[in-house]
Amino acid sequence: MAATARDDLRPFWRIVAAGMARGARYGDMVKDAVAKGHAQDVAEKIVNTLLALANSRGALQGLFEAEAIGVKVQKQWLDAPGACDACASNARQGGVGLRLPFRSGHLTPPAHIGCRCCLTSFIAD
Repeated sequence: MAATARDDLRPFWRIVAAGMARGARYGDMVKDAVAKGHAQDVAEKIVNTLLALANSRGALQGLFEAEAIGVKVQKQWLDAPGACDACASNARQGGVGLRLPFRSGHLTPPAHIGCRCCLTSFIAD
């Protein structure tokens, strides 16, 4: 996500981080965002996207740990049905090294608010 978009999401990041720290569920984080004055539909979409990003980054960290013990692994972008052009292009790229960005410049999904893509991996030859 672009720097300006990241800055605009800062209040949501705080809500999601606080929610994760206390073991809150998605719905509770959305309620927290709405309580802070954000529209319900916006809160749902952004909280969902940020949780997806946290999940992808956690998966990537696990892949780094596998690589550290000698497993040859690559990451791959799995696009959702009806994915945007950038996400579809990332998926067509196939497997890439863990530290390399996908064609869109992202290290992991999501590429944008509302992105339904996810990160997958495979053992490389």
